[in-house]
Amino acid sequence: LRQLDDVSHRKLEALARWDRDCADTVRWLRENRHRFKMEIFEPPTLSVTVPDRRYVSAVENCFSGDQMRTFVAQCEEDYALLNRLIVDTPEGLNRRARIHTWYRAPFPEQQSVPMTEAEVRCPFTVYPGHV
Repeated sequence: LRQLDDVSHRKLEALARWDRDCADTVRWLRENRHRFKMEIFEPPTLSVTVPDRRYVSAVENCFSGDQMRTFVAQCEEDYALLNRLIVDTPEGLNRRARIHTWYRAPFPEQQSVPMTEAEVRCPFTVYPGHV
């Protein structure tokens, strides 16, 4: 457990050297989770762990620098609250900060299952006009 704390602490300190606003927001968010309806996901730079060091560069190359520092809200209310407290006003950190936040409203048509299990098992029968 102590080793995990050390790794987490080292990651947060490295983030603070890279982006002070982002690191300060992480610290603030950890102390103020109760203000939000749902969990706000911390940036991938803190939450993603690659067990095999040989693949760290490959995984990191899948993300831009901005994406590595992005906070993800699960609902629109939390997204708006986080931005208001941290970005728009000095209410959260006693200063206005520049952070990356993201939330995407759900689209019902994107939540449906694209193919049934039967269609997956026999794909050649589902495409109209397939010879």
